Amino acid sequence: MKIELSLKNILIVVGVVSAFSGNIFVLGKVFSDFEILKTEIQTIKSDQNVLELQQEILENSYKIKSLRLQVDDFGEGS
Repeated sequence: MKIELSLKNILIVVGVVSAFSGNIFVLGKVFSDFEILKTEIQTIKSDQNVLELQQEILENSYKIKSLRLQVDDFGEGS
């Protein structure tokens, strides 16, 4: 098997190798971006859970205050 080492063939091989390595870098970048996005989504979900808990705590504190007022009003009425 004889391989011609002409400038054209060398340029074709170099082009194919560089295109292949470029695709690997692009795929790595895309994968990295998806991992960052996944991490950010998890952070947002965690923040949302914290906000929901804060809302529940606030609602419960209002309920406690309301019950205290009712108890105070009941104690003053008797």
